[in-house]
Amino acid sequence: MTGPLSRDEVREALRGRPARRPAFVPLGQRTAARVTQVPPEALATDPALLATTVDSAQRLFGYDAIVVGFDPAAEAEVVTEAARRIRAVRDDIAVVGVVGAPEPPAGRAGAVALARALGEAGVDALLVHHWSPRSHDPAALRTLTRVAAHYECVLVRSLGPEDPFDRSDVDCPLAPGRPLTPAEDAAASAAVARIAGPDFTGAGRAAWLTTTGDAAAEATPEHLHATVAAVGRAAGH
Repeated sequence: MTGPLSRDEVREALRGRPARRPAFVPLGQRTAARVTQVPPEALATDPALLATTVDSAQRLFGYDAIVVGFDPAAEAEVVTEAARRIRAVRDDIAVVGVVGAPEPPAGRAGAVALARALGEAGVDALLVHHWSPRSHDPAALRTLTRVAAHYECVLVRSLGPEDPFDRSDVDCPLAPGRPLTPAEDAAASAAVARIAGPDFTGAGRAAWLTTTGDAAAEATPEHLHATVAAVGRAAGH
């Protein structure tokens, strides 16, 4: 690849509008911790360490966005401060802030507050993780949609690997927790990410690509390097 996509190109890709090539936005942060030799657990409580770790990993692999806060153990203040630190030194890269899917109704206020704080920190997208039948709160989704619009962010939902894909609105930005079946892939819009697994060789019709984000099956450094190279080859760079 010639370099990461611009922030605007990533936002467009998440919405399903292909840019000069698909965006590659890997989920999870254990790989980043591994390559920087940092205990993953330390990232949940230290915003400076979290910011440095995920920033360093993006620079090493060259993918298209930095994801902050994927670890559910991370405190909201840590995630927000890390996003703010990254934005202060990196205006060239898209930043995705993660908001845990609210458990209705008690979790709604916390999710909305974190989304607002991340918007203030300057993120380009809000990833609501894991949006499931249990957490599906239409009122919360409406509020999060308004928050994202206010801060000019893209609101993306992710599904866990155990959640059925066919229960989701496939027209909205969505990160499935597993590779799509052939039938799902044929029916899904480009706003639904395709999983770039270890055997990934081409982007197909996807506007953006991701990884499962499952800690047990998180991408290896070799996988990330290979995927970045494959996306570049598929785009003719």
